[in-house]
Amino acid sequence: MLSTSVLAVDVRAGGLSAKVDYGLRISRFSVDLDEICNQLGLDRVSLMGSTGCSIIWGYLDLFGEDHVDALILVDQAPTQLIQPWWSAKEACPMALLTAEDVFQFAARFAAPVGFDWTRKRYRPLFTKTFPQDEFDWAVRETLQMPRRLAPTLFLDHAMRDWHDLITRIRLPTLVVGAEMNVFPAASQEWIARQIPRARLEIFAEKDGGSHFMCFENPARFNVVVRDFLTKLK
Repeated sequence: MLSTSVLAVDVRAGGLSAKVDYGLRISRFSVDLDEICNQLGLDRVSLMGSTGCSIIWGYLDLFGEDHVDALILVDQAPTQLIQPWWSAKEACPMALLTAEDVFQFAARFAAPVGFDWTRKRYRPLFTKTFPQDEFDWAVRETLQMPRRLAPTLFLDHAMRDWHDLITRIRLPTLVVGAEMNVFPAASQEWIARQIPRARLEIFAEKDGGSHFMCFENPARFNVVVRDFLTKLK
């Protein structure tokens, strides 16, 4: 029988956290994670994240692997920014945006149309069959972060490149991706290849294989995660 306590963390200005306008950087979030673990006396943890992958990678970069048992990396590319010196082959599966794309994307969050832009930007993150009421709920949760603050975090997040950190990971790792998604499944396959003995799970579109496969097919997602954690024992 697997006995696990789960702690879900709302980042600064997101969810139920205070709507502060400072520290909206991935590196600060990674330090926040370390401080939370210390305050709660958590000496050993398994870390799971989606956008939170960047926070996890930042944590490993700053604090190492000593207090981490395992990683569950859910559908986040090593970078979103196409580096100008990359070949087309290098950029295609890894990144989606030029620097100009990133700035234009961020500006729309804070514009008067920010709420509508968020809804539009979220639609491709779900399959076409995902229920409308549940999609509306997901958007409302996202909108708990004020739109005027979202560009600051997005710029910091999108501009980072974690390739060098990922190639040094030696922890037991589950990598979860999706067939129908803005992040190509090839990016998740690349991550899994870099980490010795990593387990890769790609959700097909018919099985709710979107960026939010944990919402669209929670039964299978939970089975995959529980099986991975159980085998660690």
